[in-house]
Amino acid sequence: MLDLSKCVLEKAILHYISSPLEKVKSVISHNLINESENFHKAFSTLSFNKFEENEICEFFHESELNLNEVYFYSKEILIKSKDFIENSQNIAKHLIEVSRHPNIKGGELLILKFIGARYENKEVEILSIVKIEDKEQFLQINNLNERLTISSFKGINLKQNNKLGLIMFFKENDESLVFVKKRKQDDAVFWKENFLNVKYKVDERYKTEQILKQCRQFINNNPELAPEKKVEYLSKSIDFFKEETYFDAERYVKKIFTEKNIDISYLQNQIKPFETNIVSEAVRKVEKKFIKTIVLDSDINIKISLKEHGEINEILEKGFDQEKNRNYYKIYFEEEK
Repeated sequence: MLDLSKCVLEKAILHYISSPLEKVKSVISHNLINESENFHKAFSTLSFNKFEENEICEFFHESELNLNEVYFYSKEILIKSKDFIENSQNIAKHLIEVSRHPNIKGGELLILKFIGARYENKEVEILSIVKIEDKEQFLQINNLNERLTISSFKGINLKQNNKLGLIMFFKENDESLVFVKKRKQDDAVFWKENFLNVKYKVDERYKTEQILKQCRQFINNNPELAPEKKVEYLSKSIDFFKEETYFDAERYVKKIFTEKNIDISYLQNQIKPFETNIVSEAVRKVEKKFIKTIVLDSDINIKISLKEHGEINEILEKGFDQEKNRNYYKIYFEEEK
């Protein structure tokens, strides 16, 4: 999806955003970082590590999009090729303004401009905004005249989960995408809403993911379904999304939920508004969350991977042993691996 084979770091700058509880002041830089090869590799790792897991969003403002600070200054840099240093300073000042809550940590703010990347076969320029709040302890081994010494220092783990806003502007038009990564859910309001001011991009990919999420939660949380039935319905649901090209809520419900005593009206109301063309890539991404596992009270998990959902009754049999006064599962298989 994202082709970085010809991606080059063009410009980089580092600011410091202090916390209201810190005694040190924020630092707004006036000089670029030297773009050496080592920095290019390090900054690329900070920006694009686990890129596929980032949330796809778009800029938002209640009245006028140009009033969204990060959108406006990013566009000045990427589309209008205006002064990189000045606009990065404006982004840093905006972050300072929204960082006045005492719970918000101080940290370094890296603003990086990449060129030469392609996203879904379209050329894009990328502005990466990374805020680094935590340092890690590293050990360094020195070998001087066959005498080994060890020292420690605090530094940045390039693969740690920093706050990230990855902004893409497409060259042929003013369309933009924002990929968001935050450290924890509590960061959503501060980083995603107050600073970046973005919302989920409601496209076919988003709708596909939301339908899958609603179906999975309905099946897993339904007290009327036995564990083996939950496994069956999860498997049938994934098969449905793999076989169909368009999601029709009524067709899905009729094909998956064969038991007549299950009230599926709530699920239908939840998924009906998201009817859409199914994005297979979104299905592959979410499929791993459809855990086909039966958890027993004796700390035994039965994980089932079914090629055909109809096999569930052929390989798994549930019963009750009256002599032992306990439930049991009987598993049928052809070969032990």
